[in-house]
Amino acid sequence: MMNGKDFLITARFLQRNGKKEADFRSIISRAYYACYLVTRDIAKKACYDNARKKALGKMRHENLVTYLKNHGPTLNVKMLGTDLGSLQARRNCADYAMSETITSLLANKAVEDADAFLSALAEISIDDIVKAVENYYINVVSPNM
Repeated sequence: MMNGKDFLITARFLQRNGKKEADFRSIISRAYYACYLVTRDIAKKACYDNARKKALGKMRHENLVTYLKNHGPTLNVKMLGTDLGSLQARRNCADYAMSETITSLLANKAVEDADAFLSALAEISIDDIVKAVENYYINVVSPNM
């Protein structure tokens, strides 16, 4: 079974072997996806009953950033949301902004930031990630149902 962290392995492979801008763009994209997928899989644990699963729907990219950044129970969780949002913005630029020049320095920074993100995520209690999703559900979804 594949793990989200496998995308960071791919980013590092491209980092060692990539020479073209398309490689640098792919490095940034893969680094972000490693962080997104690992975090998403943890957050999905909060969707433990059918009502919440239906109400929360898919763990879309911007939703996951919102859960953490705006509804995290601790400053560390909120910072994870901010950092994931930053990685997501760089991924969007790398994937869609063809008029922007993406360099190896930007790609290397994305891998470095993804490493730091995953290390910080490993230090966060899974319960705090779950609480961020629960807080979103309680404060945003439930009142609108």
